[in-house]
Amino acid sequence: MNKKIIFLGYPGSGKGTQSAMLSKEFSIYSLSTGDAFRQMMKEGKGEVADQVRNCVNNGILVSDELTFEVVKNSLPSIDNSWILDGFPRNLNQAKILNEFCPPTEVILVDIDEKIIFQRLTGRRLAKSSGKMYNVFLNPPKTEGICDESGETLIQRDDDKAEIVQKRLEVYRLETEPLIKYYQDKGILKKINGDLPIDEVYSNLREVLGF
Repeated sequence: MNKKIIFLGYPGSGKGTQSAMLSKEFSIYSLSTGDAFRQMMKEGKGEVADQVRNCVNNGILVSDELTFEVVKNSLPSIDNSWILDGFPRNLNQAKILNEFCPPTEVILVDIDEKIIFQRLTGRRLAKSSGKMYNVFLNPPKTEGICDESGETLIQRDDDKAEIVQKRLEVYRLETEPLIKYYQDKGILKKINGDLPIDEVYSNLREVLGF
């Protein structure tokens, strides 16, 4: 049976890392709506791209209709296995997806909100090398400078404290109800995201039966 897997969890919970590891090891197509929207923000032109930029930069969720179109057009055949990271984000999106192609498993990467806030607001990026740091958890050797390229590190707009707080508030209001929705369907599986990456992945494989 082909698996249709959804990852749920706070932004910064590590669900993207785990879905990427699962995708690579088992050759399962993985779609991160966050990456898709960031690519659109960087290279996209026109009204739709402008709307996505405005939403992400201000910590506002992109509309259900726009998000579903991005997801639908990006997925391979519904007969193939796939992983979704970042969709659905609310009950309406979940119901739309359920009509299109119901998931077989939903993974909740569970982690304390205080840890999430530190993970997100502490992130710093070296644009040229693509290397990511965290001023609290994984700082560079020299403050504000990339170890590899020597360039000045930047903080993404959506990682600034006021935007992160909005994102967490939106998650609580919009996404947390999905936990009960998928629990009621009997397909929700929870893993502890506040562990080393390899331990989280080992638990993930176990709950999925890989």
